[in-house]
Amino acid sequence: MKILILGGYGVFGGRLAELLSDLQVELLICGRDFARAQAFCTRYGGQAGVRPVALDRADIVAGLNAQKPDLVVDASGPFQDYGADRYRVLSACIDAGVDYLDFADAADFVFGVPQFDARAKAAGVFVLSGVSSFPVLTAAVLREMARTMDIISVEGGIAPSPYAGIGLNVMRAVVGYAGAPVKLRRHGRESHGIGLAESLRTTIAVPGRLPLRNIRFSLVDVPDLQVIPPEHSMMTDIWMGAGPVPEILHRMLNLLAMAPTSRRWRLRQSSASNWRVAARMLVPDRACVLWNSPTMRGCSRAGASIPDFASKRRMPHCTARSWDRPFPPCRPAYRNCTEVPRRANGPGSRRCDVAVVPQPCLSRRLSASRDPQHRCRSR
Repeated sequence: MKILILGGYGVFGGRLAELLSDLQVELLICGRDFARAQAFCTRYGGQAGVRPVALDRADIVAGLNAQKPDLVVDASGPFQDYGADRYRVLSACIDAGVDYLDFADAADFVFGVPQFDARAKAAGVFVLSGVSSFPVLTAAVLREMARTMDIISVEGGIAPSPYAGIGLNVMRAVVGYAGAPVKLRRHGRESHGIGLAESLRTTIAVPGRLPLRNIRFSLVDVPDLQVIPPEHSMMTDIWMGAGPVPEILHRMLNLLAMAPTSRRWRLRQSSASNWRVAARMLVPDRACVLWNSPTMRGCSRAGASIPDFASKRRMPHCTARSWDRPFPPCRPAYRNCTEVPRRANGPGSRRCDVAVVPQPCLSRRLSASRDPQHRCRSR
């Protein structure tokens, strides 16, 4: 099996390649910088064969014709900046009869993927978008909770460790929607919040373990906000946040998001190089090693409702410790790089929250705590 990974030497593409190292597959590590792709392949270890390829996503049609992969994984991003021709790679894969996965974290991008369902089925191609922590883990947890609860409201978030190395493209995406309207459901109506301008604090407390330090989360533009509510008919509110560290840089993003609209507009007219510098300053890299917290942290909270007005709040918390390394966002893609889940789903173009994605361990070993102060009602 031949798998072509766009952005294969980047943060998420590289982690996926490491997870695939125990399989008998051929990995094409693709990107615009051949030297970086070659360096990645040189230090790569495992059973999988790797080969560097210089390929820009703008030249994907020629790349597919030359390499003839069985599966394409788009891990390049930022998906928020793909412009009018945002589905270029997806569409080219359907035309070439090649299966496709992506790590898209842009809500509008993921929400629009089902429009290609008829074309994908006609071509016999499996297309799955948004195969990452958001919204796979959220969907898995809420689906499990919905067996005994009616989901009314959801607040969730993920807080990456400073050791996670989230990457420059991720920060470019975040800086790009700072202060911009973010679509969400609020008080039972379609509404919007302001990206990174709304914040809350919470403490991640996994049962049986010491709680992590209190974390500040700010609103982010992720697929969950649009793809989760239609699955739960009684849901009235959803809010998803991220908690990057150290907090001083997080608050810098908050200040940027809360700047007056006219000032943000002038900032967005500045040169691309200035924005790259700003994004690079905010990447939690070596400068954050002083914050001794080698964990990935995430939380999701939901409420339930029936007529008796009893109160119930469930807050499943999940942590990935140092031995997990920063791999959780890549595990859903890893599970779908094999033939089995693709046969189970069959051809078609889907969002990952509605596809038959193998359930993560989180949903099978869900631990919930109840807070009687939450205004929800048990079934």
